[in-house]
Amino acid sequence: MNIAGYRIEKQIGKGGMAMVYLATQESLNRPVALKVMNPLYADSAEFSERFLNEGRILASIHHSNIITIHDIGISGNFHFISMEYVQGGDLADRLKQGVSPDEAVNMVETIAACLDAAHNAHIVHRDIKPANILFRKDGHLLLTDFGIAKQLGADQNLTATGTMVGSPHYLSPEQAQGKTVDGRADIYSLGIIYYELLTGERLFTGESDVDIAIKHLTEKMPALPNHLAAHQPIIDRMTRKKADERFPGCKSLIVALQELKNTGQWSGNVAQIPITDAEVTYSAPTSPSTPSQVPPAETQTVNSAGDTLVERTLPDSEAETQPSTSASGPEAVEQTVVAPAERDKRGSVVKLTAIAASLLVVIAGTFFAVTSMMSEQYKMPTTQQPKTQPVEVKPAAKLAEDTEANDEILQQELIRQQQEQRRQEKIKNLLKIAEVAIDNYQLTTPPDTSAYFYYKEILRIDPGNQAAEKGLDTIAELYYSLARNAIEEWNYDRAKHLVDTGLSVRPKQTDLLDLKASLKKEDGKTTRSIKNTLKDVKGWFN
Repeated sequence: MNIAGYRIEKQIGKGGMAMVYLATQESLNRPVALKVMNPLYADSAEFSERFLNEGRILASIHHSNIITIHDIGISGNFHFISMEYVQGGDLADRLKQGVSPDEAVNMVETIAACLDAAHNAHIVHRDIKPANILFRKDGHLLLTDFGIAKQLGADQNLTATGTMVGSPHYLSPEQAQGKTVDGRADIYSLGIIYYELLTGERLFTGESDVDIAIKHLTEKMPALPNHLAAHQPIIDRMTRKKADERFPGCKSLIVALQELKNTGQWSGNVAQIPITDAEVTYSAPTSPSTPSQVPPAETQTVNSAGDTLVERTLPDSEAETQPSTSASGPEAVEQTVVAPAERDKRGSVVKLTAIAASLLVVIAGTFFAVTSMMSEQYKMPTTQQPKTQPVEVKPAAKLAEDTEANDEILQQELIRQQQEQRRQEKIKNLLKIAEVAIDNYQLTTPPDTSAYFYYKEILRIDPGNQAAEKGLDTIAELYYSLARNAIEEWNYDRAKHLVDTGLSVRPKQTDLLDLKASLKKEDGKTTRSIKNTLKDVKGWFN
């Protein structure tokens, strides 16, 4: 490989459409990371434009924690981007070593500031993951790889709507569904990284990318361990399934993180801050710091409707219940208090319950008196009193055995119901994704994100599923329609290909079979016509 002006040293990375090499920029004799697009994609205008677009995007964002671009261009058959060579590893390496909660907050805050700068330039990263977060040797954090970034409002749509892009482990629900995204998709992905930084574990795993994507659509955020509980509200807000319920922008997220660092907890108040450049830099911490554990007298929370609610910590004398747990270090002390309004509600319920109980006592007493009088009036002879059947008393061991058996049956039934619920949720979400794929004519390609793939996956989970069967019928019908259009344009080769593809989905689809027979007949006519023409020409020379 020969890139003008650069000397290739060795390969240091590999992606889906590009290789990364350590190279020397000969004019300045400095090491650079040279990202070179796979020449197989060089003939594709879309891939070429997407690749070069990454360099333009990075060059347009100015932030000390976004990797520096030195050069971008085409040399022979190779498209390349020359950027800063970073030797401190990536966040995936740091996660293996373990990260303290304070470090985690600082890193998330810095990445949020990078994203705020990108969003301010109307750019969504769409692939926030540990491998795209690098470190210099001095610990300075750098965000990189804007390869699938999206410029909001741009005329060129380099990634078609309906295509799932991004790493499945950090994918926002709207990306999983192929919907249009904005900066809040990056906030979701960053929330997943925040969770992983704190726990050292990936949030969702699965047998396939589809399984993981479905979990992003359906699974709830698990609770953090008690000593990390102060981080839970911010992570929950970042990873809401609906984008409208997340932080409105990265600047608001930064304000929440700074409040957490300063006070030891976040009040829940979402700052409504317009998009502006935010410059928060991260370097390796020199000494650990412990956030203050002094809770504020009042905390503000914002409900889903956007209303600000004020919660007052009540004195001991006013609180009905006030369980607390003691913790050392960063563990927060949780207190459960009952506000006066809530006590009034509970008091009303108690009073109503007491009145109802009194009425029941009166009714029961009246009924008992009436039945006693009737029994005296119509008393049966002693000899005619019905005999009481003896009650079978089971041995204690037998009773315990029956109880355990019943508990086991109930437990098995509960597990079965939970599994069935998860199965139905998975089918429901696969159907939604398949519908998006059909809307964007991703009928049988790409192989692992097409409507055909999703419907077959549903039928694997639920053989005979009518919605999936109907979906396959729809795909076949669409191929028939596309083949008819190709015939009208006299493109018979394309028509044959479309018919064959449709029949691979539904081999017995009548319209496709008839069209295939018609095309075969037309081929026969064409062949005979050519033979007759050649025969006539041959006769002219005899």
